[in-house]
Amino acid sequence: MLVDPLIAARGVHFAATVLASGTVVFIPLVMPHDIAATADHAALRRRLIGLAWGALVLCILSGAAWLALVASDILGAPLTEVCLHGGVWRVAGETRFGAVACARLIVAVTLGLLLLRPSARWL
Repeated sequence: MLVDPLIAARGVHFAATVLASGTVVFIPLVMPHDIAATADHAALRRRLIGLAWGALVLCILSGAAWLALVASDILGAPLTEVCLHGGVWRVAGETRFGAVACARLIVAVTLGLLLLRPSARWL
């Protein structure tokens, strides 16, 4: 059974987004209260941060693939042509989907910045 690349990119993007945001929210809100007393606190925190970074990278890559595939559909051109000749930028700048994709990228970068600051409890 052949899966449509657009469906696959969108599914991976949603899964990575949920994983990244859930992990970033779990670390400051839940983890200090339930797990801080255990000796494995630091090891678990490192694993969760690694998981969140991996999910953020996957989120950004799948979001870029999703945008490129939508641009290919909108412009009616092959994917390589759209990527090499600036069609992706046109769709990103002139469509609502492009604006939402850019907003998702900003959220992913913000989550990454929160991961860099372990003292960011204001979340």
